[in-house]
Amino acid sequence: MSSGRIDPYYEWLGIQPSEQPADFYRLLGIARFEGNIKVIERAADRQMGYIRQFQVKHPSEVSELLSQLSLARITLTDQEKKRLYDGSLKNGHGKSQTDSPVPSPPTKTPNKIWYTQSYGIPLGPFTIEELQARVKAKEVRPDTMVREGPKGRWTLAREVPRLLDLAVSSPPPPETVPQYPNLEPVADQPDLLAGPIPAPEERSPGRDVWVCPKCRWPVPKPKTHCSRCGFVKKVSGSRHTDKYILVMLFLMALAVIAVAIALLIKG
Repeated sequence: MSSGRIDPYYEWLGIQPSEQPADFYRLLGIARFEGNIKVIERAADRQMGYIRQFQVKHPSEVSELLSQLSLARITLTDQEKKRLYDGSLKNGHGKSQTDSPVPSPPTKTPNKIWYTQSYGIPLGPFTIEELQARVKAKEVRPDTMVREGPKGRWTLAREVPRLLDLAVSSPPPPETVPQYPNLEPVADQPDLLAGPIPAPEERSPGRDVWVCPKCRWPVPKPKTHCSRCGFVKKVSGSRHTDKYILVMLFLMALAVIAVAIALLIKG
């Protein structure tokens, strides 16, 4: 919890109340329109590291400042965002209050007391109804900086009581809910694995049948997988070996017969 209400922009960064809201360059303590990315990044790191030392005593103020410094860094280190932001400063839309103070609420519309920030540029004033419309349109988000009154303190939108409750959309009316015709249920497909296991074919394994080692189901020999349990039979490469052995035995037998015939002729 913070120990008391302070002006962190003035007491920590030396930004006078008349200069608030300060532009991003003023927050980082660098020259306006600085183009060196390294200078911008180091200035942001320096300011953020300095601000964090007040985290324990002033957590909400530090959170607000860190959000602004982080937004300044993201905007000024992105070429396209920096170009748009610098253009808004040159056109007078993003000047700090030193150059163009935020006007007081006009007397004809006393209810326009709300202000928001977009890339550090103050927008407003808005009535509460206009602010609610921006919340519903998601132009005002939880991390958007808002304040009540031209001299009020900038704070995160999520810290404003009941402001973001407006962003919760209500359910659509009954007539907008699509109505579908009554559809007939799709017939269930039969469960092929349910029911009793069918009896195997009434034949004993023979030369043209092999028995599945998993479910003991006879399978025709040309097939290499069991049609009942899906077991895949490993095809052995011994068939070629058996043929080779038979050929060798046949040749050896021919050689023995030839030798025997030759001995008989000589005798």
